[in-house]
Parts: sequence; structure tokens; C-alpha cells
Amino acid sequence: MRQRCIITADDFGFSPGVNGAIEQAARSGAIDAASVMVNMPYATAAIAAIVGGLTPPALSLGLHFCLTSGKSVAPRESVPLLVDEDGMFRHGFVGLWRLLAGRNGMEARRQIQAELAAQFAELDRLLASHGLTCSHLDSHQHVHVIGGIFEPVALESLKRKLRLRIPYESFGSLGRIWERWRHWVPGGVAKRAVLNWHLGGAWPEIGYFGVLDTGRMDDAALQAIFRTVAKKPLDRRFEINVHPSLGDGGEATCCSREDAAFHKSPWRRREWETLIRCCVPSQ
Repeated sequence: MRQRCIITADDFGFSPGVNGAIEQAARSGAIDAASVMVNMPYATAAIAAIVGGLTPPALSLGLHFCLTSGKSVAPRESVPLLVDEDGMFRHGFVGLWRLLAGRNGMEARRQIQAELAAQFAELDRLLASHGLTCSHLDSHQHVHVIGGIFEPVALESLKRKLRLRIPYESFGSLGRIWERWRHWVPGGVAKRAVLNWHLGGAWPEIGYFGVLDTGRMDDAALQAIFRTVAKKPLDRRFEINVHPSLGDGGEATCCSREDAAFHKSPWRRREWETLIRCCVPSQ
């Protein structure tokens, strides 16, 4: 079922460890796409490494729109509702939802649109320097499903003719539920419920897997997804979202505490090893 799945690695540009894992996975054919965090210190190096080792379009590159970690790309004074005095994003998913629902919601929308434009401009600059173009659009921690963020993101994806991630994940087949429910941490189940509620029962053109097993995409999780995909209509395609890294997270800089903890987990390397074992095309 590998051929019916787009495997996308997030957080490209986050750290040397993430970049190295994505580069090696791309070279081996284990992944199809990577989403770039242009507000992170290693975004330029990420794209340069991929271009140096692969013939485009071996790996599709898109924007991993970020509003919850690192510094804004837009000037701090133009997005004061989004960042602190050091220019670091100050809100998580819930904080952004509350901001947009509050009395400053309209101004927050304007500032989010400004940051979206700035991040796209930076990605366009990085890609154009290597003769590449953007293929898709998603967001860090899926914040683009929030009302007030989804609208400009969706409009931009339509204007640019980009594939937009709709992270509406089903539980899948009974077999997957039976195999995986003991491994789905409560946070992942709750996150799925929140995202699906925000999306209002959307039926995405490309199905999605990655929330329930987020951060713990091992061999068993991936094979359960493949078996679920095998039971779906043959004309359906699916995206599988992964977060590999070769580092120990200690090299991560300019990020939220949540991201720092996430990338220090040994699961990051285990995900890379899973990709190499399970997703490299047979010769």
C-alpha cells in the first residue's frame, strides 16, 4: 500500500538532526515530501542539502506554517499579538483559538495573514534560489484548522494550487483499532477529537493518518495504517505524517519548550529507523 500513500516528514529546518534524518530518508525513497519550517535556524541548510543530493522532484517541499514555536518571520512590531518582546511566538494551539475568539480577534487575523505572507515569501526565496517551487501547505501542530487561520490558509492554497493538508483522521479499520488502541496515548485521542471537531466532518481529497500515532510512528503503527489503506477504495490516496530525527534534540534552538521536549525523545530516531525499514521501495 506504500504506493497509495504520500509520506510527509514535518519540521524540516528545525535542527541538524531533523535535517539529516529527512535527507537520508529522501535519498532512500522512504518519504515523498517534507514540510519546511522557514522560521527555524536550519531551513536554509535543509533545502541546500536536499538539492545537493537529489534530483528534483524526488522530494516535494511545502510550507510548514508555524505560529507556536520559534520566532516570527514578519517583524516583531507588525505581529505584537502573536509574539513576546523577543519576537518568539507566545501562544499554543489553545492560546491561538482563544486569541481569535476574543476581542482582538479581527486584529489577530490580520497579523496571522501578515505572518503567513512573510513565511511564504521566505520559502519562495529559498526555493527559487535552487529553481524549486512549493508543492503543499500544512501547519505546525495543525493550527491551520482553527477558524480565522483556516480561511487565509485555504485561500492561499487555492491561489497557489497547493495540496492542503486536512488532518481529519479516522480510526480506520476494526483491525487497526484492535491493534493500536492500547498504544494511542490519551493526548493523541484528545487531539484527534479537537482537530476533527474544528474540521466539522470534512472529507478530504487525500485521507490523513498521523494524529493518533503522532510522535510514535513505529513499525506496528505504520503497518496497521497500510492494512487499513488496503481496505479503502482503490481511487483514494492518503497522507502519513511523520517526525524523524537523527539527533538527541540537544541541538534544537529557538523553539518552544514543547518542541524541545518532543525532539529530545528517542522516538524521533525510532521513526527514522521505521521509515528506512518499512518504506524504502523494493528494487
